[in-house]
Amino acid sequence: MLKKLSTLLSTALFSLTSNAEPLKVGVLFSSFGDVDSLDEVEAFVKKTLRDPDVVPVPRWMLPIVVDLGWHVSQKDILAEYSAINGRTNFRKNSQLQADAVAQALNNNGYDAKGYTGFTMTFPDISEPLAQAKADGVNELVVFYQGAQWSE
Repeated sequence: MLKKLSTLLSTALFSLTSNAEPLKVGVLFSSFGDVDSLDEVEAFVKKTLRDPDVVPVPRWMLPIVVDLGWHVSQKDILAEYSAINGRTNFRKNSQLQADAVAQALNNNGYDAKGYTGFTMTFPDISEPLAQAKADGVNELVVFYQGAQWSE
């Protein structure tokens, strides 16, 4: 799978190498994110509920929805995360995946680096984007996994 992905990316990037500046590729794995301890669950859930794309209610209602939503579902959500020892290793695994794709590109002669950033947990998506810019990335390949449901 990784080899196939690397081949697809290499083919897509091939046409970009005619640029005057050297190609510096960033590989960004992103999603909502997840937690790595029970201490992170409340902030994660509340930030998710504050997003008007997740809960489309008038802005003035969001604080009520957030507090009520957390109050009503807190016990069940904490029980689900407790069942997996409070952690998903999502951030670590996302970084490992981004680094693996970047390494495959490096093995094919590209200058690539992996990044991760999330919309509902840390690091916030703005952080890897700023880092990629500081690193001189001029081509960013984004893998957004979107919202997932598991129980």
